[in-house]
Amino acid sequence: MSTDPALQEQLNSMMSKARRSLKAARRHLADSDFDFAASRAYYAVFYAMEAALLTRGVTCSTHGGVLAAFSERFIKTGALPVEFGSKAARLFRERQIADYEFDMSVNGPAAEQDVAVASDILGAVEEDDQFFSRPCLPMKLLDRSQQERQSRRRARRGGGRRAAAGAPARA
Repeated sequence: MSTDPALQEQLNSMMSKARRSLKAARRHLADSDFDFAASRAYYAVFYAMEAALLTRGVTCSTHGGVLAAFSERFIKTGALPVEFGSKAARLFRERQIADYEFDMSVNGPAAEQDVAVASDILGAVEEDDQFFSRPCLPMKLLDRSQQERQSRRRARRGGGRRAAAGAPARA
């Protein structure tokens, strides 16, 4: 694990949150609260993916970015089973339904599968020393590096976020 105490504490917090999310998913599943079980299952995996990426000095600003970066660094390299990529993407889709759809819900069998998948992925990340044994960038360097990458991306896109229709563009 990293010798940077701040980074170590951050990783421990992220993995603790992942475990707590999985525990909450199981409680929601037991209560037949399937939407919330699916959402918490996704977040268990999301926090574990973020932690694994942080061990490589990678942070992402969007959920899609985390999924893509995790796939690139851990699925496509063979560090984790290839099916984990599609399973994580499925969890993301289920979470979208669970959190944002009002005319659709996640059903019991789907929520059960979501919790099982989250347990498998979280277990694989926790049990494999490769995720937390490599040295990491110190937090200050990581923060500055992330800021520099975001500034370069904004410059390439021609500024910050796009202005809403009819709103004046920023100078």
